[in-house]
Amino acid sequence: MKTGISKLDELLDGGVPKGKSLAYYIHPGAEGEVFGLQTAYNTLKCGRICVFVLSTSIPKIIESRFKDFGWDIDLYKNSLFIVDAYTPLIGKSSQEKYVVSNPDRIEDYTKTIIELLKEFPPSTIVFGSLSTIIDLCGERETIESVRIWNKTATLYDHILIYNFTAWPYSLETLNSIKEDLFNAVVLIGTIDENTMFGRYFSIYKADWTKNHLIPFKLSRHGGIVTKSLSDEKSLKFSRNSTSITHYHEPKIKYKHVADTSKDWVRFCLVQLDFSLDLKQPSEEFGYVLHEEGKIKGKIFKALKIAEKNGVDIICFPELSFFKGWIEEIKNRYKEMIIIGGSYYDKGYNVCPIIINGMCIDPAYKKYHPSPFETPEPTGRGMRSGDLIYIFQTKYGRFSVLTCIDYADLSYPICRYRDKEIKGVDFIINPCYDQNIRRFQHRCNSDCEDFGINVIQVNRASEGEKYGGTCIIGKEHEIILNRLKDEKFKPNDDIKYKLYHVNSEMLLIADLNIQIKAPPVDLPIDYAGRIRIFKRYKYNKENDNWQQLSN
Repeated sequence: MKTGISKLDELLDGGVPKGKSLAYYIHPGAEGEVFGLQTAYNTLKCGRICVFVLSTSIPKIIESRFKDFGWDIDLYKNSLFIVDAYTPLIGKSSQEKYVVSNPDRIEDYTKTIIELLKEFPPSTIVFGSLSTIIDLCGERETIESVRIWNKTATLYDHILIYNFTAWPYSLETLNSIKEDLFNAVVLIGTIDENTMFGRYFSIYKADWTKNHLIPFKLSRHGGIVTKSLSDEKSLKFSRNSTSITHYHEPKIKYKHVADTSKDWVRFCLVQLDFSLDLKQPSEEFGYVLHEEGKIKGKIFKALKIAEKNGVDIICFPELSFFKGWIEEIKNRYKEMIIIGGSYYDKGYNVCPIIINGMCIDPAYKKYHPSPFETPEPTGRGMRSGDLIYIFQTKYGRFSVLTCIDYADLSYPICRYRDKEIKGVDFIINPCYDQNIRRFQHRCNSDCEDFGINVIQVNRASEGEKYGGTCIIGKEHEIILNRLKDEKFKPNDDIKYKLYHVNSEMLLIADLNIQIKAPPVDLPIDYAGRIRIFKRYKYNKENDNWQQLSN
């Protein structure tokens, strides 16, 4: 099966053989989505069946993406089958015949895909974004499932094509994708933004041919145009180089405010019920609060309760804030550290961090877009920040990582070393996530490996989605069982989850940040590392936070 990219097909000795799998390994910024699209279109042109697994946009948008490159897929309606793994994610019903009903469960993907592989004659199956599936379902779980899909495809002579954007996943995942998961891997990267042929693709591996590196450019009519390596005038890179000029990991900046002066830190976690509206296409990309005035009332009442109860650090969910509130908040609450969730500004997902009445500048901006923010489906999406902080304060040393940034960046934060400084006491993780549990296994491992605590705050639950605000920290089994018996700790597989919230609630709890791990042999006066101080539930009838009995 030819990919439709003439030079690539030539180097692949005619294309991709039946029963083989190929991954387009795309470095961020390289616009590599078109490789999967062009392969899909050429499959249809050659009279073959193409199945397109769609996980980043509704089907109508992907159809328009084909047309952006001058490819009229209306001619091949009977040969193109869409697997809709996006529409259910936004809570709507799909009109497609093949649907992944729960796109955040890898088992549902596998069920649908295996059924297709067995039902269809030899076809080409194109996965529009393997990265999105990983983000939703987890790295290890997805990798193991892809092995099953590839093995099944071999039995039925299908060809599997994957678009994969190489966000900073674990080294194990990236190595697996490049080395042993697929029959062939094509690397796609950028060379120089000032060069006409400013991108390259190279055959990293193919078990039926040799490796090559070829520069290319994108044409908005016709897709990928390649260039011969013999023309040195258009190239500004080493032939042996696979470095990427536009991809940089964010810088870690250490900021000393005060020495730690407290063992017990009082946290307030506010899990809010709110919804978002996407800004119009004519505006800079971003989301805004659906009922800004209503949410402001909840947040300002929560701040007042926190101040009255001597809270040290208060945390709100991702995207629950409005930029216009910041000045009033920082002037009124100078003793608390306020982690204001986040808001959109100029295309960035900005998390306001207020310490001693001052908002940290430059602001921390989310680095890794979530699936609902990625620019890949439409070319319009979140702009990535390039700076993360470690703060040393009187309430301990901590970092803030918004939502999926935790999966990317917790390891360098935990491993941070500078003179006498080692790691952090805790990481605050504001989220707007339908499946927050996918991060909690990672949080649990970080607690175990590095002795940190994780303060995770999400949007209030909506059925089985969202919710799950929690504190995760290493604790003795006796205390864990006590918390479970008292219904503070859920009966799940996150061992060190100390407290868990689903409904619209405000939790005030004290956490001992100096005890990194409980002693193995407990002294008779050991009382644990957490104290549940007060809990409030939002009462919609009187529009106020109502205290619950402990």
